[in-house]
Amino acid sequence: MFNVKHRYLFIFLLSVYSYLNILFTEGDRLFGYEVNPILFYSTLLLIVILVWEGNRFLSHLILSPQRNFKIHPLVILFGSSLVVVASIALFVTTLFDLYFNVESHYLLTFKLTLGFSFRINLFLHCLNAIYYFLNQLKDAQLEAETLKKSTAEARFEALRNQVNPHF
Repeated sequence: MFNVKHRYLFIFLLSVYSYLNILFTEGDRLFGYEVNPILFYSTLLLIVILVWEGNRFLSHLILSPQRNFKIHPLVILFGSSLVVVASIALFVTTLFDLYFNVESHYLLTFKLTLGFSFRINLFLHCLNAIYYFLNQLKDAQLEAETLKKSTAEARFEALRNQVNPHF
């Protein structure tokens, strides 16, 4: 799912949705200081890009067909992404601190950034799980059709051998 053709459009739409959602719930007021709306949206866009691309990188590592895990690969992918998301939140909070000098609010800013990042990550992993299992369903249906065709051909061959036993 993280490799979809128009992923940058989805990233943009998810960041707009997140921004409007946070404004609607007045989540931007939780910071304890005034945040420029353009800078706040840019920060959310950066978070969405980093979370998406981080998950894209992890999915290449974890969901490759050669890998065989005892635990479901989606669980491993989600667990790994939590570490990446926490790192992203720390990175973005540090950028915020460098720009705003919010040392007194650093922990609060980190918690809020972590919460925003985790929410985005959870949403993306829900979509990824749906995408993953739909692909598995398509593969299973294709395999079932192939087996039906092979079975029908084998039955036809058996009937033909019964009708003309000399061939």
